[in-house]
Amino acid sequence: MALEIPIIKEIVTVPLSAGDKRLAEIFDISENLAGDIRREMKWFPKFSKGLQNSGVIVDIEVFREYITYRGTLQWKKEWEEIKNRRK
Repeated sequence: MALEIPIIKEIVTVPLSAGDKRLAEIFDISENLAGDIRREMKWFPKFSKGLQNSGVIVDIEVFREYITYRGTLQWKKEWEEIKNRRK
């Protein structure tokens, strides 16, 4: 009876969080836009949970959810409320 031992040649890991440069590469946007979106997320409580390291690093899945939400009618209403509170 022969014992077969599999050999793992390569391991691919998927990052869970990233900074602006990596987010820009993942989502095919500019690094400046990734930073703007990340800073915007701080104002939305349901998305600010995805910010780590004092808001410098973002959970990739939460970032994806935010850019999907960004620009919708609900987002526009919420953004207007946030802007009015900040004045």
